[in-house]
Amino acid sequence: MSSYPKTFPTPKRILCLQKLAAGKSSCRAETRPSRAERISAPANPWGVLNRLCRERLQGPVYAAVQISTEVWFVDPHQIVTKAEWIEVRRVLLAKEKQLTQLRDRLAREQRALPWVKIEKSYVFHSAKGKVTLAELFDGRSQLFVKHFMMSPGARTQCVGCSFQVDHIEGILVHLNNHDVTYVVVARAPIEEIEVVRERMGWKFPWVSSYQSDFNYDFDVSFTPGQVASGSAIYNFGPAPEWAAGIEDLSGQSVFFKDDDGNIYLTYASFGRGGEEFLSTYRILDVTPKGRQENGPYHSLADWVRPRNMYGNGGTVELNGRYHYPACACSVHERAFNRSLDRASDKPQ
Repeated sequence: MSSYPKTFPTPKRILCLQKLAAGKSSCRAETRPSRAERISAPANPWGVLNRLCRERLQGPVYAAVQISTEVWFVDPHQIVTKAEWIEVRRVLLAKEKQLTQLRDRLAREQRALPWVKIEKSYVFHSAKGKVTLAELFDGRSQLFVKHFMMSPGARTQCVGCSFQVDHIEGILVHLNNHDVTYVVVARAPIEEIEVVRERMGWKFPWVSSYQSDFNYDFDVSFTPGQVASGSAIYNFGPAPEWAAGIEDLSGQSVFFKDDDGNIYLTYASFGRGGEEFLSTYRILDVTPKGRQENGPYHSLADWVRPRNMYGNGGTVELNGRYHYPACACSVHERAFNRSLDRASDKPQ
């Protein structure tokens, strides 16, 4: 077959494909291209590689994953008939049903957690003025708080928090009509929050806990002393190394208000617990390419950007803080280099 470029794939990789087709999977560790290995390729390598695999190997197909004019290899797949595919799919369906049943049981346990009565009064600042924690419920009995990682003076926002709240506006009406109010809280002053809100076009309720103990009491903000001493508590344990030097992190807290006005903390999650509220991940997880979080952080910081910054460059630290392309200050440069050094310590 002479139609494929001589530079793609290399003879070494063709040999690996041939060995895989013959059932000699031991070649994978020696010659299979790594996920992070980039190979020069034409603008559309799909037909080239698929024809190569089907016509020359008559066996498993390596799918080429195109990103711009570069490709990655993903796992080989056996090509089968529809009837054969259904049989294998039924086996996986049984596992999926087990997971669904497990999630149902876990959800019941989450709702069965003991509650903590909130004894302290909290006052927040909104674009319309001061508002109490009780008033955040907005006439409903259940309140979901998204703790947005944004410190006073922050010039940009956390990509993970931005990614999560991007999911919410379309479903707000459904939550509100199911007795749930959704509110985003950040420690930055309301004036700074409103700048970000306008830039991103967000309409959901967003208030500031500036000069309040709220973030500190619910373990998403830390005093300079806690940061300096390494005594900060996050995700129900000592803050991980990747969070060193950070005064604000993200999370979720759920509250209930009874008929007498008493407020209770009923649930909270942090770190990768936020993935439970990302429907984008559920879609990516069933696509052939998956999440493509192949480094340097092996998390959403590898690829997620503020939705108005895709294709515009910039960098992201392991902790999720985004830096504009023009940001070249030494503090940010040092922080980014530290994040690279800690990339193997993926948040859990």
